[in-house]
Amino acid sequence: MRTHLRHVSVLALSGAASLGASGAIVSVVGQGIHHTTAPGAVLPGVLGGGLVHAFDEAQSTTYTGPVSVFGPSNGVTYDWTHPGATTVRLPNVSSHFIHSEQLGASASNVMARVRFADPVIAVIFENAFLDVSDRMLGLPSVVYPTGVGNRGFSTASGGQLDRFVMLDSWTIEFRLGAALDQARVITVPGPGGVVMLAASLVVGWRRPRR
Repeated sequence: MRTHLRHVSVLALSGAASLGASGAIVSVVGQGIHHTTAPGAVLPGVLGGGLVHAFDEAQSTTYTGPVSVFGPSNGVTYDWTHPGATTVRLPNVSSHFIHSEQLGASASNVMARVRFADPVIAVIFENAFLDVSDRMLGLPSVVYPTGVGNRGFSTASGGQLDRFVMLDSWTIEFRLGAALDQARVITVPGPGGVVMLAASLVVGWRRPRR
């Protein structure tokens, strides 16, 4: 695979202070459940189908690894076709896990809006990227399907089967419809009304998907 790399220094800015407890999910509305206590496993068939499940993972940690989207823009819809694979080093961030599956039924999108206390800085929704981040951002008490194929966003239907849109800096609307969909949302605290995150990035071509 041909890869072009460049090293850049990024200062990410986002207005307004944190909305609640630092690093936490504030609410889940629509066809979703907010697990205030993380489930013991997010393997296929454990949590049941037809809903979007969301819970908090590692808090106030440093993540060095790949992300599917860095610095998502408000009002933009993202799916697996979004270009560019990015490796980041993000200090003092918190992680949140999204899980949905359609079991024993024809694929149909479920919709849930997840609101976070802190602004969203990155989202992970590709198989390999989820596998890598399980170790650094996942909880030791949760069994993840690391290495299981098709756990990320589906490439079916031109990528439109699974997608999300940024409603504002703190709120994501997920529309998911594949047999198994998982994603990881990374947020960064915003003390004093302004988020300032110095990040070191390596940017290359997107890796092949399933």
